[in-house]
Amino acid sequence: FYINSNHFFTVAVHNSILYEFNDAVVKKLNIESIEDIETHGMPDILIYEI
Repeated sequence: FYINSNHFFTVAVHNSILYEFNDAVVKKLNIESIEDIETHGMPDILIYEI
C-alpha cells in the first residue's frame, strides 16, 4: 500500500529469511538481518524503500 507516495508492505520472517508480502506476491528479500528494536512482545517493523 502507499501513504504519501511511500510504498509499505508486510514483511514476515521464517528461518531467519525475510519475505515481502505485497498484495498477492511473496518475494524473498535480499536483506541479511533486521536490527532488534527491543520491542519485546511486539512485531518488528521494517521500513523498506523501493
